[in-house]
Amino acid sequence: HQVNTIAICVWLCAGLIIAALRTLAIYFAARAVTNTPKFIFHCKIYAGTILLAGAHWGAITLLWHSDMTPGAQIQLLLFPISLAAGSIASYGVWAPAFFSYMVPCLLPVLGLFLFSPADDYSGTVAPALLYMIGLGLLAKQYQKSLIETLTLQIENKNLANDLSDQNTELEAAIQQAECASRAK
Repeated sequence: HQVNTIAICVWLCAGLIIAALRTLAIYFAARAVTNTPKFIFHCKIYAGTILLAGAHWGAITLLWHSDMTPGAQIQLLLFPISLAAGSIASYGVWAPAFFSYMVPCLLPVLGLFLFSPADDYSGTVAPALLYMIGLGLLAKQYQKSLIETLTLQIENKNLANDLSDQNTELEAAIQQAECASRAK
């Protein structure tokens, strides 16, 4: 047995709607003045769509059934598992966004492993939990590294500006000294 065509079409349409909502939220937030109620509203809508997107990818496990071939079962489960890992690059800069995507994305997979009618997946519960914890730690490390990188970049820019100012002052002092020595 394969995945029901109508179910996959409904699932795909839901994904398109969520993507459209996210796009609109970004579009309107970008046009609003920062830190105004309108801007904050659109940012909250965007944050909500991150949660919906994670839940949407987690919902793909509802299409799983034990009559599927093992290859089809693995393919179906790899979507949310790999997307959760890939979301570190997108949402890892802000931990609440990452966890609001990762948890609803992987929780259904974990539930499937826990409550599967077949005992084939019961041994994967502990590795799945470790995977979720590992992703969380990796996202935290990514956020920390990114903050350090941006901090160093700002400090380097400030240092370069200070050195440039000092060079300008030094050149002015050298010219003044040369003029004074020529006048003697």
